[in-house]
Amino acid sequence: KKSRYLKAHITARHTSPEDIEWFKCDQCAYAAKTCWHLKLHVVAKHTEPENITWYKCKHCSFRVKQRHHLKDHMMRKHTRLEDIEWFE
Repeated sequence: KKSRYLKAHITARHTSPEDIEWFKCDQCAYAAKTCWHLKLHVVAKHTEPENITWYKCKHCSFRVKQRHHLKDHMMRKHTRLEDIEWFE
């Protein structure tokens, strides 16, 4: 949908590691191919729980640090099978 998504895909999937400008964590040895992945790492590994914006399920007590994980949860736990668009 967006050109930056294509650019990130090409970098992540089709660029050799020695040609990538790595995004390095300033708190540990982690390095990411994209800035977005580095941000996810920092939230997951180096951010105190009280400083995180949690995504909360409106149907149960489930909560996560990343919105797409909440979407996955909603599909798995709170969507009727007949309402799912299945891929074949």
